[in-house]
Amino acid sequence: NTIKIENLLKTKKKMISYMPRKCRPIHRLLRNYNEINGYKLVPLNNLPFKDLIELMCSSAIFISLSEYEGFAAPPVEAYALGNIVIGYTGNGNEKLFDYENFHKIEQNNFVRLIGKIMEVTEREDNFCLNQYELLIDKFCPTNVTKFNTFKFSNLDLSEQCVIFKNFTYPSTKFGSLWDSVKTKIHEI
Repeated sequence: NTIKIENLLKTKKKMISYMPRKCRPIHRLLRNYNEINGYKLVPLNNLPFKDLIELMCSSAIFISLSEYEGFAAPPVEAYALGNIVIGYTGNGNEKLFDYENFHKIEQNNFVRLIGKIMEVTEREDNFCLNQYELLIDKFCPTNVTKFNTFKFSNLDLSEQCVIFKNFTYPSTKFGSLWDSVKTKIHEI
C-alpha cells in the first residue's frame, strides 16, 4: 500500500476537488473561484465512476462539504487517494479530523474554509504519510466488520423508538415522489 500511495502522490496536480451536491450554499460561493494560489478548483459533478476516481487521484486537496452524516465517505475516499482534506466533518467523522492531512472547519464557515485553503495552498503542503497505513487499516472491511459487530452486540434492543405522529414514511410511489420533492425544497 505504501508504494502505491507514494507513486500516486508523484502524479498529483495543483487541483482542489469537491462535490457540489454537498452543502449547496457553499458550492454556490465556491463557483466564484476558478483557482486559489494556482490550484484549480474542480467540481466532481455528474461524472462516471472512472472519471471521478481519475480526478480524485489527480487532485491534491479535497474540500469536504458533507453535512450531518453518520459516516461521510467522501473525505475518507479522498484521503485514501492521497488528498489533503479541508472542510466539515459531517458530524460522523469528528475523530478522523484529528489525523494528519485533515483540516477541520466549522460547519458553514465559508470565510474560514477559504482561509484554510489559501493557507495550505500558499505553503504548498504535501500529503504526509506518517499515519496513512494506520488510518487506512481502520477502514479495511475486516476491521469495520469487527467494530460494527462489537457496537451492535452492546445494543439494548428492548428500547423502543417513539415516532412522532407528524412523521410519515412514504408507502406508495407517489408518496415517495412527494417526499423527494419536499426534501429538495427543504435543501434550497
